[in-house]
Amino acid sequence: MRNVFVFLCVGCVGLGACSESDTDLSRMDLKIFQDNKTGAMIFSGRPTKITDGDTIVLAGVLKIRMAGIDAPESRQRCVDENGVEYACGKMATQHLRQIIGAARVQCRLHGNDRYGRYIMTCHKPDGTDIHEQMVRDGYAVVSTYGPDTYLAAETAARDNKRGLWRGAFGHPYCFRHQKTSGDMFRVLCADNKYYRGWDIKKDKASK
Repeated sequence: MRNVFVFLCVGCVGLGACSESDTDLSRMDLKIFQDNKTGAMIFSGRPTKITDGDTIVLAGVLKIRMAGIDAPESRQRCVDENGVEYACGKMATQHLRQIIGAARVQCRLHGNDRYGRYIMTCHKPDGTDIHEQMVRDGYAVVSTYGPDTYLAAETAARDNKRGLWRGAFGHPYCFRHQKTSGDMFRVLCADNKYYRGWDIKKDKASK
């Protein structure tokens, strides 16, 4: 259990200096254990903050970037089926709140990103993959950082015009990298104002 305390004290922004004696995990409503089969660290608790459609703060201390998906940025705007702009980033955030509700979530750690967030895959107590649900409902898409685990869910959302797919929108990657270039931008952003689907992106990238 000592490694868990070291992990929390060193890695969690906002926790501050701490030791095994003065850290009260029960007060933080955070349970940590190791998967016996894979050895992966599992974190269980209630989200205390939902930053956007793919980022949550667990038990007040762990900022989690949801693996494999990308949701519209908080300031991002999309176009609805009538051609009217709307705040799709805020809508995606609200949809994630609705999916999670008051439930405890269980998140599997994969690693860290360059911003210090923990990359995890999170499920509800009934086994629902929250990431897949966001994509299947049309409020998130496949992440450029891979893997494309949720490609089938994204295709189903697009084909059935769910969520963002009722209108038109740019991939969140393109919104964040408006002043950049490179292969990913060229394939995903430069030749299309609006996102058409990860399967189409893959087809173009292979040519």
